[in-house]
Amino acid sequence: MPSQRWLRPVWVPGVLVHVILTIRLIGRRDLFGDEAFSLAATHDLSATLSNTSGTMASYYMLLTPWSWVSPSPSWLRLLSLLAMTSAVAVLALFVQRQVGSVAGRWAGIICACAYLPVRFAVEARSYAVVALLTTLAWYTLDRIMDGDRSTGVRLGYVTCILLLPLTHGLSVIQVVAQLVAVSYSRPSRTALRLVWSAGAASLACSGLLYLAGASAVGNWLDPLSVTELERFVRRMVHPSLWLAIPLLALILGGLASQLRLPTESPTQRFRRVSLALWGPGAIAGLLALSLVRPSQFAQYAMAAAFGLAGLMAVAVTRVKSGTATVILPMLTVLVLLFGQSEFPGRAPTWSAAAQLIDARMEPDDGIIFLPRSARLSFEAALAAQPGLDRPHVVASGRPLGSFDRFSDRASLSEKAAAARGRPRLWVVGTPHLESEEGADALVRREDLQDAFRLARVWHLEGDITIYLFDAR
Repeated sequence: MPSQRWLRPVWVPGVLVHVILTIRLIGRRDLFGDEAFSLAATHDLSATLSNTSGTMASYYMLLTPWSWVSPSPSWLRLLSLLAMTSAVAVLALFVQRQVGSVAGRWAGIICACAYLPVRFAVEARSYAVVALLTTLAWYTLDRIMDGDRSTGVRLGYVTCILLLPLTHGLSVIQVVAQLVAVSYSRPSRTALRLVWSAGAASLACSGLLYLAGASAVGNWLDPLSVTELERFVRRMVHPSLWLAIPLLALILGGLASQLRLPTESPTQRFRRVSLALWGPGAIAGLLALSLVRPSQFAQYAMAAAFGLAGLMAVAVTRVKSGTATVILPMLTVLVLLFGQSEFPGRAPTWSAAAQLIDARMEPDDGIIFLPRSARLSFEAALAAQPGLDRPHVVASGRPLGSFDRFSDRASLSEKAAAARGRPRLWVVGTPHLESEEGADALVRREDLQDAFRLARVWHLEGDITIYLFDAR
């Protein structure tokens, strides 16, 4: 029907499904944790790049002008939603080139419903941009392997490959996967030279970032174990381990189907292994790295979820047994949708914390945040509610609203000493790593108790604890 022509492109169904699943979630929670770090980066980009050794630099540089419109959670997350939805569309086009239109269409729909692409489409973090860069890199690489010599395609591939390590350091695993795929394909010297030159530059960039200090980022994970592996699968495939099992079977089925493809030409050899390396291969690389340096966060393998979706689409569309041809893809989507019931979960209600303190604040009140990262989440809530008053931050040279992520290095004893003389003191605490100093340690200090008496405590949703002290 002419009125349905706009539905014919393979990427349209997946894009529609993904927008429907994600648009309702982008304003559901306050910014917290790494999202607050993202907003803080837009306020002091140079200090952020310097202190984080360039990790996620390209995302922060993209988010900075985007944030000039509004600092609201919905607007900041919209950038991720657009990037992730675009990645879903590119995956559909990639699978269409490799397997056909039916598989391409289902690849977009399956990916649109998967846990990781939905979750990180509605968080102001770099993972959606990583997904887009990776899918574009695989798509343009497929065109290069198929003989496309256009300048735009080659420049697009090189750009994506070079930006990947600047968007997230561990995305370099996808670069390695692509180099392996191309080496196995044995293409023309021109194509091989292009891909290996871009890949070598990307790997060199990753190495420089690592040596410059990026190795300290995310170094707090527990060692890889059976429990950690189970947690990884529950995020990578499906939150329910029991429902992850049939999805893993589909992935294995798609993998077996792809590995049976002919190998007569470089294009055929590339298409034989590309989805295998994009999904399971990249995951295997991350888990192997985790044996040396714990890195088994599912989001660190964000882009591999797209490869898994492609393999599931191959499996469900290769079935040629009557009604199963329709039922199996629909059941797969239904199982994935069940996984969305566990999202988004509890999160700190920083807006409520800011409003509570604003309603009770008096002149000359001081405030301390522990761990230090709690301050950024509180400031993000203030940015979204500009009419609220801002108490003085104890032992900090920069006021609330400046998103001071790096200069607040005062110890607990220095904070307690700096609070003396204030008529009242607020202490805002959240759960913290073992390596961090928490609010519970501060409120038990004798030097603080000598100067103040505890007046009241509030426990807010999301494990925020607020203490109010009066001077003795």
